[in-house]
Amino acid sequence: MPKEKLFMRIVASENTPVVNFGLILSFVIFYIAGAYNRSIFESLSFSPSLFFDRFPLWRIFSYAFLHYSFFHLAINSIFIYVFGNSLEVKIGHRQYFLLFISAAAVSAMFYAVFNANTDFPIIGASGGISAVVAGYAYHFSDQNQRGLRAPLFLYSFSRIFILIFIAIWFVIQYINSIMAFTYKTDTGWLVHVGGFVYGLLFSAVFGKEKN
Repeated sequence: MPKEKLFMRIVASENTPVVNFGLILSFVIFYIAGAYNRSIFESLSFSPSLFFDRFPLWRIFSYAFLHYSFFHLAINSIFIYVFGNSLEVKIGHRQYFLLFISAAAVSAMFYAVFNANTDFPIIGASGGISAVVAGYAYHFSDQNQRGLRAPLFLYSFSRIFILIFIAIWFVIQYINSIMAFTYKTDTGWLVHVGGFVYGLLFSAVFGKEKN
């Protein structure tokens, strides 16, 4: 293969969010598999009481690939598509995957610390996606939207709008998590909060952009 074509393939792969597409595809595959075999949810979901009793470590990762409904799947897929594509291209495939998968584990444990006695299982990619949103806010807060074609003043407007959206979204997650904790409802809002905070910390410590 000519060196020029090989170089172009390498560049194309670096600028294609293959990990993000792979995550979305895995969400869809697990959703279809779960629709045909509901026991998958029992085997792969995360329950704090079960975890502290038996320590099935795979569950702190596997729960993130399951979704309750098509709407749940669609919302998470849209979020990770919108924020994850640019972030993966920005920080690279390896770091992006590490951010998502480690955030899934950390946010599950964050939830478990405050709900150690509950046997209510949680599923969904929200913890990892919250970290992706936080990573996007960290890396793109002072930059124009990638690929946006608009007059100069609209670039700033778009950037501000997205950051305001992220801020409002996080406040909603935080308020809901406080209410859920106060009224002892078995919801996973704390997963969102834990994932977002972890995403900011991860980006601040390890978030080097690829050269």
